[in-house]
Amino acid sequence: MLPATSLRLVDGVQRARAPLLAELLLELEGLYERWRGAGLSALAAEIDARDYLRGRRVAAGELTGIAAGITPDGQLELETASGRRLVASGDVTVVATA
Repeated sequence: MLPATSLRLVDGVQRARAPLLAELLLELEGLYERWRGAGLSALAAEIDARDYLRGRRVAAGELTGIAAGITPDGQLELETASGRRLVASGDVTVVATA
């Protein structure tokens, strides 16, 4: 896992927080409207591109397996020793990289 940082530490530029926050909220609003209008599948490409868990060995409650992605209805898909399982909610912990 990468340590927390800040934009200023990354690029040395000091930014005013209010405009940055306004831009972030506008972006989130656009994504929210896409989700409301067409469901989570409308964001599938963005979710897949940023899926940190995909391919990692994770523990989700009593289940342990390789994270295989997020389903169109928002569940975590796990490849376990006993086959594919879906996790609708709960805590997920990365155990190791597969």
